[in-house]
Order: sequence, then C-alpha cells, then structure tokens
Amino acid sequence: MKGIGIDTNEFAEIKETDDLVRESVNRILFTRPRERVNNSSFGFGLEKLLFNPNSIISQKIKEDLVFQIQNYEPRIEITQLTLSQISLNKIRITMRYIIKTLEFEEREIVIER
Repeated sequence: MKGIGIDTNEFAEIKETDDLVRESVNRILFTRPRERVNNSSFGFGLEKLLFNPNSIISQKIKEDLVFQIQNYEPRIEITQLTLSQISLNKIRITMRYIIKTLEFEEREIVIER
C-alpha cells in the first residue's frame, strides 16, 4: 500500500506503508506531550529521558510508549519492545512490529539518540 508522506525538502510524495509507519512512530516518539494544540495527549517526549541523570528506564516508561503507539498508530501491532540506556545522553529503542494491513512479516525499527 502507498500513501502521501513528506520528503526531506518538505514536499508531498508518494511513500510505501513501511516508510509512513516509520515516520509516524518517530513523530510519536519525538513529540512532547501537550506540544500539539488540539491533541495535548499526543506524543511520548523521548527527550525527557535524555540528559536526565534520574531517568531510569522502567516498566512504566515502556507502558507509556506502548500506550502512545497503540493509540496513535493503529496500523501496527508491537511484538517486542526494548529500551536501553547506553549512556547519560544516549538511549536505544528497538521495536519489532507487524503492519496489520500487510502480510504478517515482522519489521524492526531501531532509534538511538
């Protein structure tokens, strides 16, 4: 399946579902809660975990992330989620998921910031 996405020059372009889902997950991860005026509950706010010596990757953080993905990206089903703090300012998120509308092939996204 295809849809409309935004390219690196901020123009609309036709993209595959994989790319659209990946962009959507990144948008959820990097948008701060209350950043969107009409949808204050949207966004995980990944930066809250960075540069914070008191942030510990906990089950609650994982649950919050899964909640955001389930609510705002209904096209996927998460099969595995791993969060690990590599250093004070570096976190790795590895998420395996299935795109429900496509074949049941598992995909993986790794985000390291």
